Amino acid sequence: MKKETEGYVLVGIGEDYVNLCKNLIQTLRLNGDNRDVFVLTEPTDDALTRSARTEFERFGTIPKITLDTYLPFDHNIFLDADSLCSANTDHVWEWVKSDDQFIKQVGTEERNSKYFPMDAIHRYEEELGFSIPKVHGGFIYLNKNTLNVDFFKWMREEAFPNYRKILHSTPLSYKRSRPDQEIFSLAHGKFGLKVWEIWDHPIITITRDVRTFPANYVHFGDRGVNRDGPHFDTPVPFIHVFKGKYAPHYGESGGTKYHMPHYGEMYDSIVKLRS
Repeated sequence: MKKETEGYVLVGIGEDYVNLCKNLIQTLRLNGDNRDVFVLTEPTDDALTRSARTEFERFGTIPKITLDTYLPFDHNIFLDADSLCSANTDHVWEWVKSDDQFIKQVGTEERNSKYFPMDAIHRYEEELGFSIPKVHGGFIYLNKNTLNVDFFKWMREEAFPNYRKILHSTPLSYKRSRPDQEIFSLAHGKFGLKVWEIWDHPIITITRDVRTFPANYVHFGDRGVNRDGPHFDTPVPFIHVFKGKYAPHYGESGGTKYHMPHYGEMYDSIVKLRS
């Protein structure tokens, strides 16, 4: 029997994002993860991409809602390029591979939680006729062999082009774009899929400033409200680096997260720790 393959899928379109991917790969290697990595470096030239209204949609949302078209491995973990690895990842792979669901994301089923307030998405549940979990888009596991292609087809053909019609009372507040998180959340609800509660699993955490890693709990927050989850015996390997108070203007002059001071300090601290 052929051994099933596993590896990472990253999107690095543009020099800064290629460099972010290189740093992420280096931190994976420093923490003993030598799995193959596929990096998408060129956007597709098709009708869907041409329908994008912003760079974020073209280089962020669309590559994610088309992940099913370029999965190189049997078991695939997509990570946002502005992520780093600070601990062993084997337990994450064991979990995702043992789950029957073809896609796994972290997020929450909670309503009005500290991380996901009662904001845009939940108000549409009665209207749409299904419960909508909130997902975090920085981590996506996909099993190529059990993939439901209709899930991605629905995101591309229904959710993305009709985003403003479906979420009709919600402003495009994230870079004036149709963001992947809301689209994946809608698709999870449409297809009756579950998420892993983000605070209950040592998979991915965020930072908006310089912190000591690896951490043994998940830190998340939104709209100025922070929350720390329970402590684990296993360190949380993946860090998603968010914009923070130390980088208030990094995007206003064409810069990217690659230029955020606290991103650079986090990367340097991991390299120093593991080298």
